[in-house]
Order: sequence, then structure tokens, then C-alpha cells
Amino acid sequence: MKILPVAGLLVLAACSNEPAAPREQAVPHVSPSAIKPQQTAGPAPAAPVKPQPAKGRFAPRDECASVPGAAEFRRALANAVRMRDVSGMAGLADPAIKLDFGGGSGLATLRERLAGDGGKQLWVELDSILALGCALQHGNLVLPWLFAQDLGAIDPFSAMIVTGNDVPVRASATSDASVTATLSWTAVELVNGLLPDAAFQHIRVPGGQAGYIATSALRSPLDYRIIANRKNGEWKIGAFIAGD
Repeated sequence: MKILPVAGLLVLAACSNEPAAPREQAVPHVSPSAIKPQQTAGPAPAAPVKPQPAKGRFAPRDECASVPGAAEFRRALANAVRMRDVSGMAGLADPAIKLDFGGGSGLATLRERLAGDGGKQLWVELDSILALGCALQHGNLVLPWLFAQDLGAIDPFSAMIVTGNDVPVRASATSDASVTATLSWTAVELVNGLLPDAAFQHIRVPGGQAGYIATSALRSPLDYRIIANRKNGEWKIGAFIAGD
């Protein structure tokens, strides 16, 4: 799916509060003489399990690493999201940032939404965006990477992206149903539209079989994204928006 540059978006219409860090507990002093040597050695700790690299056509990629200033911008963005820092996010945004296709825009609205009742979900959306790579398109930074990709013949309004490796496709909408296939970072189509409150969605692999996939393993290509452009030598968020 191709997107318009931010300038185009500006014409057309205009990611949970992080719990407070626990108070540090005082550590009681223990005299070295009170420490007894261990008599028998315990089992060696297990080696950490390395995460499996993402695989599949829409596995996240980073096309922005070598773009001048992009690394600094993305670090600042990640810090603001991690800290749930409303002012930090506003400082990274264009004053005319577009926030929806109904006219919502501007720094005041961004601050209001991030700090308001719906802010918790918006921060969760931002968490998700940062984990899904970055594309460079028309001179803009596009996060997540998959938003800038061409879906081919699939209607983006009925498409979903499988966000994981070897995600099971089940014969029915239950977690104990038989697995008929597995999919990794690929595009599928919703059979009967999105059921927002359902644990599973009825999907079809284009040109292939139908089945059920956990809703938590699917993402709409039209979900929230950030589009940033360079203004006066600085990267600024021109849009934080969902839909089309």
C-alpha cells in the first residue's frame, strides 16, 4: 500500500500508563562473617534463549538507520514513549500535526489526547509502532515499516497482517482447536469483517484456505502510524493517525 507524503496528508485531513517505579527497599546490612560458603554448587544457569528472527514478506525492517538525524529522532521518540512523556512527544511533533481525518490536529490536541482518558491506549499504540520497523518513503520516515508496503490486490480495509512467526491457523475460533497451518508475517483477509471484541478472527489466506487466527496476532495495515518529515534540519512528527 502506498501512502502520500506528509505534505499530502496535511492536505487530505489535516500506542498503558507506565506504573510508577517501586520505591527502593532498604537492603539490610549483613556482616561478611555471617555469610557461610556454599557447600555444593547448584546447576549452571540456563543460557538465555535468543529470539527467533522475524520471517515473512511483512517482517519488520529498518530502512531509516542511515538517514541523517533519524537515529537521534527515534531515540528521543522511544524515550518519550517509554516515559509516557506528553511534553516530550509534543516537542517532537510539528505544530500542525495531524491526528485524525476529521480535523483533529495541533499540539494542544495531541497533549489533550495523550493525557486524557484515551491516552493509555494511545501510548500502547505507540509502543507497538516502535517495535515494527521504519520505512523511508518520499523523503519521510514511516513507522511502522509495513504501512509503506504495497499489499498488492488485497483490499487494505479487509486486510490484516499476521504479526509473528509460525502463528497457528485453527479450524475453529477456540484456542484448543486443531491447527491447520501456520503463518509468519504475511497478509490475510478478513472473511466477515473485523470483530473487535472477539478473541479470534475468521481469515482467509489470499488464494488459499480459511481459518481462525488470534486477534492479538493481527494488525490492520491502516492502524496507527507515525509519519515524520524533516523541517529546518529537524525531524518532526507530521502525523500520528489511523484509518484512511
